[in-house]
Amino acid sequence: MKRLVVIPSDPISAYEKKGRSNLLESYYNPKGMFDEVYIMSPIETTNTYKYGMYISKETTQSFKKKVKSISPDLIRVYGAYWPSDFIAKVRPRNTPVVLSIHDSHPSMIFHSSAFSDHLICMSSVVEDTVIKKTNVNKKRFIRLPNRVDTSVFYPQAEKKKIQALFPSLPEGKAILHVGRKSIEKNINTVISSLNHLPKDYFCIFVGQGNKDKYTEQAKNQEVEDRCFWIDSINNSDLADWYNACSCLCVPSLWEGFGIVFIEAAACGTPIITSNIQPMSEYLKHKESAYLVNEYKSPEALAHAIREVCNNEELRQKITTNAVIAAAPFDKNKVDEDEKNIYLSLFDKTTLSNFDWFNLLVWRLKTRCSAFLSIIIFDPIKTMIHFSVRRLKSSLKIKS
Repeated sequence: MKRLVVIPSDPISAYEKKGRSNLLESYYNPKGMFDEVYIMSPIETTNTYKYGMYISKETTQSFKKKVKSISPDLIRVYGAYWPSDFIAKVRPRNTPVVLSIHDSHPSMIFHSSAFSDHLICMSSVVEDTVIKKTNVNKKRFIRLPNRVDTSVFYPQAEKKKIQALFPSLPEGKAILHVGRKSIEKNINTVISSLNHLPKDYFCIFVGQGNKDKYTEQAKNQEVEDRCFWIDSINNSDLADWYNACSCLCVPSLWEGFGIVFIEAAACGTPIITSNIQPMSEYLKHKESAYLVNEYKSPEALAHAIREVCNNEELRQKITTNAVIAAAPFDKNKVDEDEKNIYLSLFDKTTLSNFDWFNLLVWRLKTRCSAFLSIIIFDPIKTMIHFSVRRLKSSLKIKS
């Protein structure tokens, strides 16, 4: 009997909120190769059995006990930040740990990622960042991209009108942006580009996060009536949006992989994005996408949008080639690749005795830092906070 323990970066409720819960079983258990799958995490919100998996909230101590009783063949960790820290504190010695790294920004890659046996990276830019940050031997890297379900994401023969999906949208050119409200998604430049486009161009921003600063920017630039905000769309409905929009425009400042580009490409959506890795690894300029060099320039972005929307020959070329570019990321193919990776890793731990010594030193430093924070830094922060409150209170009384 094959058993897998998974430490995801988000609780299962987050996938349910995004409408992606139907993907969980196949995502965490490719080709059904494991007889039992355990989702175990300190940020889980419930203890239950769902989607063919055992789901539980675990502390470091309870995780150790449970893993010992389960005796899994593999531990799969998603994310080189807190999940990486968590498994470094609790991992057993003889069970291989596979860590997947999705982000290319150095702040999202913790040193603890060096204490996993095998590191799955989404792209070469992720690999390069991990090496610079941790100096991990390249022999421990495995390349496995994100995947797209081409039975859901494909060019629709009869495309729905964008207004049928969201009735309050105007007629005109619909620019779709899909991604969380965070700095790397470069939303501010997309908003500013509207000032360099005709009035019938408008933007639809899909993604969670605080949009206040962006709505304020749109208001200041007098384009608030051309910006529309949607927190989330069910994954199964996203294909309709990709097919209905005039283009997808996500000029990211950095990406680990960018699943939205593959989903859109599979639908044949004209894509406008930054000419950086990893997008430039699998999308070609004016072949399968429009890659912008000056992606922080509203003028350059507006020029790309107008060319993609109005140059019918270029548009058709990008649409046809985008579908071809998405083919290697088909879910069935990537699932099979992941299954074969797992089969090759059973019983293969790679940490040397020296690595384990470094891990023990890291654990000791982590505990000492936590102890010092409790007895020194936390009281100091409390005192400063209290003093600031008293000062503010006294200033109010004087005034």
